[in-house]
This record gives sequence, C-alpha cells and structure tokens, in this order.
Amino acid sequence: MTIATDTRTASLAILSERISAGRIGWGAPLVMVAIRTLLFLAWQGGAAALFAMTGVPHPLAASAAWWPVTIVGANLMTLAVLLRLLHREGGRYREMIRIDRRTIGRDLLAVLGVTLFAGVAATMPGTLVSMALWGDPMTGSEMVFRPVPLWAAAFALVAFPVTIALSELPTYFGYAMPRLALLSGRWWLAILITAGGLAVQHCALPFLPDWRFLLWRGLMYLPFALLLAGVLAWRPRLLPYLMVIHGLLDFAAAWLFFSLSAAAP
Repeated sequence: MTIATDTRTASLAILSERISAGRIGWGAPLVMVAIRTLLFLAWQGGAAALFAMTGVPHPLAASAAWWPVTIVGANLMTLAVLLRLLHREGGRYREMIRIDRRTIGRDLLAVLGVTLFAGVAATMPGTLVSMALWGDPMTGSEMVFRPVPLWAAAFALVAFPVTIALSELPTYFGYAMPRLALLSGRWWLAILITAGGLAVQHCALPFLPDWRFLLWRGLMYLPFALLLAGVLAWRPRLLPYLMVIHGLLDFAAAWLFFSLSAAAP
C-alpha cells in the first residue's frame, strides 16, 4: 500500500524508534481498539444498576435511552487513558492533531472530497441494513433515539459531540492504527482491526440484547469506518480536520436526541 509521504514519514520513524526501544508493544494499541466498547458497556451497566436500585422497571432498556449522556463519561475516560499512554511513550496528543500550515489548501480540498463520500458511507448502509432486517428504514433508529429529561438532553447536546471528536478518531486512527501497522508490518491489517473496532463499538451504543439490532449497529458504520481508516492511513495530517467534521456529524445526532426529548410529553 503506497501512502503519501511528508510529516507522516517522520512520525512513523519516531514510532519505529519507540517500538525498538520497547516503549510500544502490542498490548496498548489492541487495548485502545477495544476500550471504547468496554467503557460503553460499563457506563450503561452502571446506569442500569442505578435504575434497578431505584425500582425503575426494565432497567436495561431504561439505561439504553441514556446512551448520548453515558457516552460522555466513556469518552472522557478514553481520552484520559490515551493521554496517559502517549505520555508513557514519550509522545504528546498534539503531535497527532497538529495542522501542517504548508498544506492547508490541499488538505481542505481532500477533506471536502472525503466528507462527500463519508456522508453517504455514514447514512446509506444503516438504511439498507434496516430494510433487510426489519423491512423498514426507521426501526433501528427508533430503538436508538428515545427521549430523556430535557436537562440531560441539553447536556448531551454540547458534551456528546465535543468529547467524541476529541477521543474517537484519535484513539482508533491516530494512536492504534499506525502502531499496529508498524508492529505487524501490514497496513491493511491495521486498517481492518481499527475500522472493525470503530464499527463494533456501536453495538454498545446502546446495548440491547436483540440480535437484529446488534447486527444493524455493527454493520451500519463499517463502510464509514473503513473509509476513514484508509484516508487517515494515506494522509494522517487530515486527522484534525476530520475530527471537526466528525464532531459536527455527532452534533446533528445530538440535536435529534435533544429535539426528541424536548417534544416528549
């Protein structure tokens, strides 16, 4: 796989030196591929336990409605672990999200093109898979978005997109992917592992013990994840721009959640 060279080459050289020095092994990047899914499950489990203790009927289903709120805690914990790992390696978070002023024009054009494809990749598969599983394009979405108290929806409106932009793409594609590529010697394998991790995490956003829902959530963002992984393997300096785009896309989801909660009786 041929990948554009620039600051990327220098960055990979630094990572290679840290791997040779024993600062980076397989454990940390593999943990970071799985950590978000585990944290989503843990935070929803905590909410379900709280609902059970307070006598709320069907606590797991009740906790599932709160995923745009509980995800904030998982995002902050992911970011904390990521910062800790980078510090241990001798790296910095800002190294992953530094904007190269020499290539801003070209990078913005590339981001525009990626965004056009990403919009389709992020929406069309979910509709098609929902039709295949339920015969209706909206069944899955209706299971994902349910109203909560307006104060919680207002909190999620701000905190959800901001924290996910800071934590998600940097974890999978800024941190885990280049390390797995260097450790394995195979970029295609690193792309598949990290894109798969990003797709699978949605099975826990929220977690519902329904095989069709889990299959829908696992497949709906797989093309989107593969697209982002491939683009960021090719040109990692696009990461800060795609983080902003990602945050805006999730703001749209948070706004839907807020509007639904505001309209609830």
